[in-house]
Amino acid sequence: MSDSTHQPANVVHNGQNDVDNEPITSQSLNSMDFAGLFSEHRDREGWESCCSYAQLSDAYYYRVWRRPYTLDQHHANHSHNGVYEYKFQGALPYAAPHFFAIQTDLEYHRTWDEHCTKLQVMKDKSTQHCDLVYWVVKYPWPMSNRDYAYYRRTSVVNVPSSVSPSVLSSSPASSSIDSAPQTSAESDSKEEAPSPLYENDVSQSIAQLSIDNDAKTSTRYYVSIATATPESAAQVPLDKSNVRVDLYRSLVVVRQRGDNSNACEFALTAVDDPRAAIPKAIMNWVTSKGIPSFMDKLKAACANYPVYQSKLADHHKR
Repeated sequence: MSDSTHQPANVVHNGQNDVDNEPITSQSLNSMDFAGLFSEHRDREGWESCCSYAQLSDAYYYRVWRRPYTLDQHHANHSHNGVYEYKFQGALPYAAPHFFAIQTDLEYHRTWDEHCTKLQVMKDKSTQHCDLVYWVVKYPWPMSNRDYAYYRRTSVVNVPSSVSPSVLSSSPASSSIDSAPQTSAESDSKEEAPSPLYENDVSQSIAQLSIDNDAKTSTRYYVSIATATPESAAQVPLDKSNVRVDLYRSLVVVRQRGDNSNACEFALTAVDDPRAAIPKAIMNWVTSKGIPSFMDKLKAACANYPVYQSKLADHHKR
């Protein structure tokens, strides 16, 4: 299994090759069709089912699809053979803000994911108003661990039911991303961009957003977008013991499930080039065993999160 070097490439987002590996801005965020991420997939789009699971109560389920990663004409010379795009859809018996807090709490992630050897927000010397995250993933011997340096933006977005899903407005309570689309005058008068939503603040901040006065007239989406870029990579020195992943992008969207405020639905799209020729047997293991195991651990992490928060609060009081 040999490692190979690739250049960053365009990433397919929601089935379209229209988003480059650049940090997400409020303008690109506000053009996304979040509702479409929860729709059924069509065979003609090239997606094949990987695995699925559902309890009889339907309170917990997930479905996973994948398809070979393809490049647009601007990146046709770059080789990413064997790389797949993945799409997840599922539901959990936990409130949307609770599940989203777990998705974005990096310190907590390190406690329940044994494949994560390092995951932290780094000091960012660039001009990007978002989190710079460094992530190291443990790979099986004899492969080297993979590391990622990517930008992460989180936001809470309200989609009024009376407008098209692509016409979005960011929640004024959100402090993690630029505000909704601005006029040129508003943009010129803006003195400073909002600060990122850092891991230590995420639980409290998301909890404050859990009450929506417009819940009957809009859908609230909790959004986390991660993007590896040349600029993010330049902020974190290379570790020769790891292989740097330069093609990485993920989008996590969470919403309340129907009228049940104690249940949520989630959708995830991701592409990740491990820069290695992964044997088919290992890929099959990932879909048949690896993903189900990870989902079980994620569900358990949801159940254990209140205990973790309580212990953390007690520690800070000392």
